Amino acid sequence: MLLLLSACSRSPAEKAPVTVPPATPPASAEGPAKPPTRSEGLPKPPEIRPVVYVGAPCLGRTYERVVTLGPDDKIEIADRVAPCPPGAACVWSGIVVRSGTYAAEPGKGSTRLILSIDAPDSGQARPLPPTLSWWSSRGELTEPGESCSYVRQP
Repeated sequence: MLLLLSACSRSPAEKAPVTVPPATPPASAEGPAKPPTRSEGLPKPPEIRPVVYVGAPCLGRTYERVVTLGPDDKIEIADRVAPCPPGAACVWSGIVVRSGTYAAEPGKGSTRLILSIDAPDSGQARPLPPTLSWWSSRGELTEPGESCSYVRQP
């Protein structure tokens, strides 16, 4: 029994050392290291601002249509069917907004923009044409056959 007591009464320094295997770093779920972000010193790309064209009423359309061409071939078309007057409270703003993308197809004299709109026509505004044409010589955007013209806004 004395033998047992002497084994239990050892000081902590006399106990056999416990070895712990070296820790392995956890496997990264992100994969290889990421390239530096722009905040880490890379130059910023130039800012690309949207270009806005406004078309007056034409061909049975009794309201203004605004076409915004944005970066990454994005397009937004706002039909100002019945805008709410300034200072008035309206249930519906009266502006039908549709967005999507466009693809540019160079041609003779103009570049054809093939539209791909995300939402179908709502019936509250006239249907959109499938394409628009951009005329670099005069800085204008037109609907097919030059039926309706859009002037660039500053």
